[in-house]
Amino acid sequence: MEAEHDNLRAALEWSVTRAPDICLRLVTAWEPFWGLRGYFAEGRQWQSRALAASSTTTVDRARSLATASDLSFRQGDFLTSRALADESLMLAQQLGDLTTTARVLNRIGTTVAVLGDPVGARSWYDRSIALYQQLGDPHGALVALCNIGKSAAYEGDFTAALELFRRILPSIRQTGDLLRVASTLEGLGSLYLRESDFTGARKCFSESLAIAREQENPVTIASALACLAHLAAATSQPERSIRLGGASQGFLNQAGVTNASLADWWTADADSAVEDMRAKVGRSAATAAWEDGRSMSREDVVAYALGEDFVSAGDLA
Repeated sequence: MEAEHDNLRAALEWSVTRAPDICLRLVTAWEPFWGLRGYFAEGRQWQSRALAASSTTTVDRARSLATASDLSFRQGDFLTSRALADESLMLAQQLGDLTTTARVLNRIGTTVAVLGDPVGARSWYDRSIALYQQLGDPHGALVALCNIGKSAAYEGDFTAALELFRRILPSIRQTGDLLRVASTLEGLGSLYLRESDFTGARKCFSESLAIAREQENPVTIASALACLAHLAAATSQPERSIRLGGASQGFLNQAGVTNASLADWWTADADSAVEDMRAKVGRSAATAAWEDGRSMSREDVVAYALGEDFVSAGDLA
């Protein structure tokens, strides 16, 4: 798909004016690629143009609105994501499109959660799960269950979140959805970190980073690096924590993420953690480490993040 990207752009440019309904189908079909590789801004631009050009009120439009909502969420534009999801939900329900309805109910739940109402998000997830079960789609139900775990942690019910993540991780692995595996591992690792189980946390975060590198997903790489920065802070490695924090920010910038809180609940306090680390190493050294992290190549930062010296330092903490 990467090799055909320029051909896709040419097809989109042709179809947006000459065959807008086809363009609508194309932007929906290519959203997983844009989302995986971090082409959020480009994907959103094409989605916007396609939706404006087509006046159809079909399932294709409902699904295009849903994918546009997903891309907006991934870039941290939560209010736009919610507005698009609401529009998609209304149309999908009118058309009886249960698949899109289940998907959008889950997306609305995640948006409600990150905007500060994890309790309210639960009802959206429950409705999504019920529909996915009706459709015989266990993967969709697992995605919503994973989000319920995040909401439990948002609410401070860490025991429930830990139990849920442990229970669903084997099933999520079986689906082959590697990025969801990575996300679940980060949630589980962060709960281990709260319990000072540094070995368990590092194992989860390292696997998540390895998956993100394999999938070449900049936001998941950034999230895994932020998790490892927290682990470095917890294990008395302030300079490493700052360097990993800088690298994480660099990948978010690469993906055009404008809202740092796109990082999931377990990395939401990354800024305050970095400030604590800066105070420990001094402003000058901290600035140098941060910029060093931001300028590291993908392979260099992954090698650094997974380095064996991290293991020994963590074991000593």
